Amino acid sequence: MAQADPKASEHRLFVTKIAPQITQQDVEAHFQQFGSTTDVYLPFIPGRPGHKGFAFVSFSGEESVQAALANAPHYINGAEVVVDIATARQPQLTGDQPAGPSRKVAPMEGRIFVTRLLNTMTVADVQKHFEQYGDIRDCYMPAIPGRGHKGFAFISYKDPASAKAATQELHQEINGTMVVVDAAMARSGAAAMQVAGGMSQPEVAPKTVPGRLFVTKIHPEITKVELEGYFGQYGELDDVYVPGKGAHRTAQRIAFVQFKVPGVAQRVTQQGWEHFVKPGA
Repeated sequence: MAQADPKASEHRLFVTKIAPQITQQDVEAHFQQFGSTTDVYLPFIPGRPGHKGFAFVSFSGEESVQAALANAPHYINGAEVVVDIATARQPQLTGDQPAGPSRKVAPMEGRIFVTRLLNTMTVADVQKHFEQYGDIRDCYMPAIPGRGHKGFAFISYKDPASAKAATQELHQEINGTMVVVDAAMARSGAAAMQVAGGMSQPEVAPKTVPGRLFVTKIHPEITKVELEGYFGQYGELDDVYVPGKGAHRTAQRIAFVQFKVPGVAQRVTQQGWEHFVKPGA
């Protein structure tokens, strides 16, 4: 039996506010500019046309994840989407794997996960709609500073039966626009929330790699060779990665510089956060 590489799920993005007309191919084409994708999962609504408005995009390396995060905001076919880090996938149970405390996945009692919320929808709009199923304890709609919300919300009911009633209603409209409702999921013994189907919302912070610098605001005319020459003066380089499909220039205006000795990267940052690779750039 083949087993998936457990590290593969570490290089994963959670993408929300995906417009109904955007396809899986559109999502994949957009994120491939940041590196090789290994999987793009855009869940569909059971028994109805269309997707749920969010996706998980997996890359072959962490550099691609960081490149995508550094290039926000993102637009696919002219519509803005929101990109966050995704948590690791929940292990799937099989017949020869007994459920234990670290594997158990169950609906979070009294809580639902709502997606495909339009920019124009407010917390008050969402709360007003779902109050028809029972008294609400909390309505949480993550915000983007200065740019509205992320297109999804979590609603907690005082009575778990209210959450069950909300998820059983297949046709849900807020202000004339259809939204998608799922039971919120939680891993036993962990704080990470999950949406139905074993897929998780973003809560993991990007990893720090010893000896690596993340360089931003690079002048478009600076080449990879020039970056190697500049940072090579501080110490022996292991790699300089410039995102982009074969482009020798820094089209994304970012790069990852990896030194063989971790302490070198720290010395570079101690000299200041602004560096000039060549005059004027």
